[in-house]
Amino acid sequence: MEHKPVSPPPKATYSIDKLIEGYRAELVVSPDDLALELSKKHIEPNIKAIIDDLLALRVKADEHFLSIRDRAVRGDVHLKADQRQKLANYPIKCCLEITRYMLQLISQDVSGSEGVVALQNFNQEGGMVKRIWGSLREQYFQNATQAGGYYIDVANDTVDPNKEKVEILPLGESGFRNLESYDEYADVAEIYWKCRIFPNRFFPNLAPFFPIIVLFNNGNISLESTNSFMFPMNLEKNFQLAKDFVANKNRRVEEVKDCLSALEGLVDPEYKKDRQHIFHFAVKGEETKIKKAFERCLTESPDELTKMVNNALSVASYLGNGRLKNFINIDDC
Repeated sequence: MEHKPVSPPPKATYSIDKLIEGYRAELVVSPDDLALELSKKHIEPNIKAIIDDLLALRVKADEHFLSIRDRAVRGDVHLKADQRQKLANYPIKCCLEITRYMLQLISQDVSGSEGVVALQNFNQEGGMVKRIWGSLREQYFQNATQAGGYYIDVANDTVDPNKEKVEILPLGESGFRNLESYDEYADVAEIYWKCRIFPNRFFPNLAPFFPIIVLFNNGNISLESTNSFMFPMNLEKNFQLAKDFVANKNRRVEEVKDCLSALEGLVDPEYKKDRQHIFHFAVKGEETKIKKAFERCLTESPDELTKMVNNALSVASYLGNGRLKNFINIDDC
C-alpha cells in the first residue's frame, strides 16, 4: 500500500474551557430541594399525561427524521456518510438526535396538552430539564433527559426497537449514572459495542488524548475517545483519567497480541521509525515516551495545550484518508 502525505481539512478551534463546560452540562446532578419540590408538584402527579404527550411528540420526531432520510435517498438533501448510515437504521443509535429534537419540541409546544404543560411549568418555576449522557444499567451509553428527580428517556427504543419509545422513572431507580473513569467507559463499551478494549500503549504520542484501543468483533479498530463527555472530562482532570487507564497493564493482558497483530496490518511502517510523529507506533510500548507525552500535556502553556487538543480532535479527519479505519466515535448512543 502506498502512503501519501495527507493534510487534514481545517477545523474549528475548540476552547478547552468550552469543551469542559459542555461536558459538565451533560452530567446528571443530584436534585436539590427546589427540584424535588417542583418534581412532586408538576411531574409526579402527571406522569401518565407526560408519557402520552411525549409519545405524541415522538411521532412528530419520527416523521421529521424519516423525512430527512427519504429526502437524502432522493438526493434532495445532502447528508454526511455517518448521518446517512444512522438514519438508514433509524431509530437504532439515534438517541442523541431524538433527544435533542424532542427537547426542542417540548420547549416550543403550544398545544396546551397536560403533560407538556407540566414539564413547561416545572421548567418555568426553576426546575431544570436537560439532556444527560452516561451509563445506563452498566450496559449502554445513553442520552436521556433529567427533570429534577426524574429520568426521562424519549429514545428508549434506540437499542431495542421493540421497547416502548418513552420511559420515565424516578432518577434513583433508573440505573443511569455518570461515568467517572476510562475503566468504567471501557467496561460498558465492551458490552454495548461487542468489542475488546486495550490500553493504548502502542501510540505513545496519542495516549494522553486517546488512551483506549478498541478491537471490534468484525475486525475494525478504533482509538477512543473524542466523545464529548469523556474527552473534556479527561482534560479537566489534567489527563489523569487517561494516565490511569494507559498504566493498567493487566487489562486483557493475554489478548494483547491480537490487538498488536491487527494494528500492524494497518499502520504505516514509517510511523515506527519517526518517534516524533503523532502516530508513532511502538510495537513493544515505550514507557519513557508515554511518560513524556503526559508530562508535556501538563507543562505546556495554555495556548500550546489548546493547539494540542485541537490537533487531537482533527485526528478523525486525518485518519479518514485510509491509514487506520474507523478511529473516532462521537457521542455514541
